[in-house]
Amino acid sequence: MSTGPVDVKAHLSDADQVIDALPWRVGHTDAQARLARGRASALAHQIAALLANGWSPDEVRDALASAAGAADAPDAAAQERLWRAALKRAKNARVTP
Repeated sequence: MSTGPVDVKAHLSDADQVIDALPWRVGHTDAQARLARGRASALAHQIAALLANGWSPDEVRDALASAAGAADAPDAAAQERLWRAALKRAKNARVTP
């Protein structure tokens, strides 16, 4: 088992693929779109960290899919909160071999 930090950057490409499949509410203005991109980037880094710690992309997708109402949330901030909460629930429920 490695005692050093995990290499999150090595998993950003896989995390971006997961993020790209999510139904983000981008907004109607350039400012709203910038904020949504920032939220997507932050969530991608969280997902990359999970992948670096042994999660599979399918596990992450399943966790994100369990976020009830995220697709219908009013904005990207609400979506991000719901998706992060779903990831946290999945992380707490995950049994590590």
